[in-house]
Amino acid sequence: INLLFTIPNISIGYGFFENCNKLTHITIPSSVTKIGDKAFKQCTSLREVTIPESVVEMGGSCFKECYSLIKVSLFCQITEIKTYSFSECNSLKKLDLPLSVTKIGTNAFEGCESLFELTIPLSVTEIGVDAFKGCISLEKVTIPAVRVISKNCFEGCSHLKKAVIPNSVV
Repeated sequence: INLLFTIPNISIGYGFFENCNKLTHITIPSSVTKIGDKAFKQCTSLREVTIPESVVEMGGSCFKECYSLIKVSLFCQITEIKTYSFSECNSLKKLDLPLSVTKIGTNAFEGCESLFELTIPLSVTEIGVDAFKGCISLEKVTIPAVRVISKNCFEGCSHLKKAVIPNSVV
């Protein structure tokens, strides 16, 4: 099922599409400014999502356990990738974070087993506990300006070959 929806509301509420297992693609309209907690959690067939520039907030666990998610286009203006936002998105290989992001929350990408490459934008100043735990395919991480990298951030990243970490880390 491909879904292009227009909602006059400015938010997609808590758990709105949770467990919609036949949903495969979604394009969020520019009228949406907020995506609530668990909005797309366990949409196990979801393969592609486009989040427009109008979105300024995404809740925690919003794409958790979207096992088939391959492509995420983040054009949004969010400042934080919240707790468990993309955890267990096993098929996600690459993700470009928007320049507006300043914080990557606890367990944000935990268990993203196919995540291969990640460039963290200059705007990010903090990476939470276990943020990339279990990202077993992650080979390369560039962290240009982060000040705080929390404990166990890259635990279980068994293929990590190169990590570029700035002197700014405290």
